[in-house]
Amino acid sequence: MENNSGISRRGAKFIPPEASPLLESIIHCARNSYDPITNPEGWINAGTAENTVSVVQVRDAFTQALVDRLQPQSLKYDAFEGAPDFLRAVAKFMQSWINNGSNNANEIRIDPSTELVAACGTGTALSNLSMVIADAGAHVMIPTPCYGALPMDIGVLAGLEMLAAPMPEADQFALSVAALESCYTQAVAEGKNVRVLLLTSPDNPTGRVHSYDELLRVFLWARSHHLHLVSDEIYADSVHNGSFTSIAQVIMNGGYWKDDYAINNVHIVYGFAKDFAASGLRTGIVYTRNPTCHKALVSISPFSSISRPTQVALTELLSNESWLTEYRTSNVVKLKSAYSKVESLLSKISVSFIPAAAGLFLCLDLRSFLREPTVEEEMRLFKHMFNHKLFVTPGSTFFFSQPGFFRLIFAQPEHTLEVIAQRLAAALASWA
Repeated sequence: MENNSGISRRGAKFIPPEASPLLESIIHCARNSYDPITNPEGWINAGTAENTVSVVQVRDAFTQALVDRLQPQSLKYDAFEGAPDFLRAVAKFMQSWINNGSNNANEIRIDPSTELVAACGTGTALSNLSMVIADAGAHVMIPTPCYGALPMDIGVLAGLEMLAAPMPEADQFALSVAALESCYTQAVAEGKNVRVLLLTSPDNPTGRVHSYDELLRVFLWARSHHLHLVSDEIYADSVHNGSFTSIAQVIMNGGYWKDDYAINNVHIVYGFAKDFAASGLRTGIVYTRNPTCHKALVSISPFSSISRPTQVALTELLSNESWLTEYRTSNVVKLKSAYSKVESLLSKISVSFIPAAAGLFLCLDLRSFLREPTVEEEMRLFKHMFNHKLFVTPGSTFFFSQPGFFRLIFAQPEHTLEVIAQRLAAALASWA
């Protein structure tokens, strides 16, 4: 096709064919957002996964850290892959939840200088990792439903393609090796080059916490096909019911830590957007024990490095053990309280949902409200709720196999949750 735009064919591919109605809705919410005092008739964004319940606590600590620690040297260049002191602090923090429940003999120690690389956001970290572990045109198998931006993260720059692997709804979308094998077998028969299995753990959008046994079976399955296994663990410290198990802990406790496959093909992605209510800081991490992969990530890090002041402040927060312990505890308490509140509110208005144990969200099950089981009908209901000044994300964004699911962010103040329930009830009552 002829390109008369004055830019390259590569550049033209980056331009979406049409504006996203979801993006337009998010922008509208931002420009006329709800506030109980100054704008009670504004729109409520209950669709974007941001931690509102803990953001003030992090803001105050972050601001004080800059006042206390920012030096003239902090405004100069440092290692693009992450300043050494920052990576050391990140390594210590990640070890705390990776080793959750492990005995001393099985504790994992991360080498920050050879196993961690920082990037400006978890999506960017995943994009960089995707460029390094697979060639353009390869397929990434992703259990669905899944985080809707993953195809963009793996595809825009790396050129990888998503291969959706639907998980069984009957088991609340739990990881199923049988479902993975069925999807893989069909893809190979169609000539697709499947190179990567990508998990979100805990799961987004369902808020499910994968069990040790589930993760071990998935690890062994990926190992049998020699796939790269990437675990996005950005909600690791936001488990409000139960405890989190990292894929790294599964490998260690399962006796595979020194296995060549585990060393070279298993990678973890993390970030501070969710657990630390700091999506605007754009801070992501890749943890890989593959030395060649690490070297490649370091070599491209100048194009996606994190600002030095951000690293200075986060280093202070992660190194302040009293603040960090108190924050992590209070954040979970707040998430648990908010979840309990929204659970009660949804029950009162007779709205079904998928129970969640982690993250900032749960999924509403509004299938019974659809007049026909189509994505078009789901989007009509989405727009109807938006006209009631409530933005919740439609399930088609997350590749649900059936229309009618909507992700709702419950990490909101109690009074906001009450207004969300009122608007949701009004929207559903007037839906016809």
